Amino acid sequence: MYTRVRELLTPEERLKYMEIPNDIDEWTLGTYFTFTSHDIEVIRRHRRDYNRLGFAIQLCVLRYLGWTLFDVQEIPERVLSYVAKQLQVNVSEFQGYSQREATRYEHLEEIRREYGFSPFTLGEYRWLSKVLTEHAMINGSPLHLIQIGLDELRKRKVIYLRWQQSKGPYGRHGNERRIEFSRCSALRDHGK
Repeated sequence: MYTRVRELLTPEERLKYMEIPNDIDEWTLGTYFTFTSHDIEVIRRHRRDYNRLGFAIQLCVLRYLGWTLFDVQEIPERVLSYVAKQLQVNVSEFQGYSQREATRYEHLEEIRREYGFSPFTLGEYRWLSKVLTEHAMINGSPLHLIQIGLDELRKRKVIYLRWQQSKGPYGRHGNERRIEFSRCSALRDHGK
């Protein structure tokens, strides 16, 4: 018999880990949302302003949150302005980026190849379980463990996917299995 386990985070707390705050500080902008000359070169490979801005935002979201742009509900105006200024494009161009979903998948795959990001796999899950188990012996606070897990995955350039479907670039051999990873339950297997 399956018994529902108490969730470690409320939906509101969980959302906090999946959004960019409106009051983002200068240090964070400078660290995760500023481009190198290599970044600018890669971004400029794209023909239209909305594709350049969308690609750049997707790169920043991966660097800062570890999630894909598909998982983030809203990009604050301050972040859009900061990125658009570096690219010398109008902020309003970003609205055109979401018109073609396939483009976002293609850009995600390009970012993955160019910058060495990888999806969250069973191997990553096992590695993370070991890391978090060691830390749990010292400090079992769920929030502490969540933060450590996120930091470790970010260092390894792992894309946190809430779920991987058989469609898209991160599917599992065409089957319907899904691997779920939620930041609030990194120690539990949610494979379906």
